[in-house]
Amino acid sequence: EGETELQCALRELREETGILEVDLEIDPEFRFENRYMVNQKRYGGKGLIEKRLLVFLARLTRPVDIVLTEHDDFHWFDWSPPHRIQEWTIDPLLRAAHDFIQTRRAGR
Repeated sequence: EGETELQCALRELREETGILEVDLEIDPEFRFENRYMVNQKRYGGKGLIEKRLLVFLARLTRPVDIVLTEHDDFHWFDWSPPHRIQEWTIDPLLRAAHDFIQTRRAGR
């Protein structure tokens, strides 16, 4: 409540990784949204609930130290599409980012 979608994403990024908005160059034209059903058992409930994934595209403008608060570990990967990581959420996101970047490059 009281945040824009981008402000929410930046807050979540800061809370989960320690990456600050000043560390980023945000692309104002990319936005990826995916909705899917998940079992509420993971969240202490019963039945299915719709989950909304909203992702913005940015690049780091300088090296940063990652501070994890909700995850056990992380890895940086080279960008080498096509990606096959998770069929329902991650793969479509990376495909959309790839297509967006390719379109951008072709327009230059």
